[in-house]
Amino acid sequence: MGWRVKVYPIVREELNGLSSSGTLSRRGMLLAYNSLRLELPQQARNFQNRRDPTDLDYFTYKVRFHDRDRWHWFTFYVNDRVEPGLLIVEDLEHRSSGG
Repeated sequence: MGWRVKVYPIVREELNGLSSSGTLSRRGMLLAYNSLRLELPQQARNFQNRRDPTDLDYFTYKVRFHDRDRWHWFTFYVNDRVEPGLLIVEDLEHRSSGG
């Protein structure tokens, strides 16, 4: 199935905020966006069994990368039950650590 991805404004604002605050470089912000736009549609089937136990409409998509001398972990909450073929990225959690 060819998936389309919609990223909610709150997710875009949080990613942009991480970049403007200096937590992520522009490269890091693009890595996060590219993972949503390019990798998520290709790997959705691998992640759909990782349902949020509090709301089964969502699965979690996890991304990790190194940027600005820190490791960054993202958990994106994706709703795939609104419309067939549509992945809606509605929220995210971010954490980072040095090294």
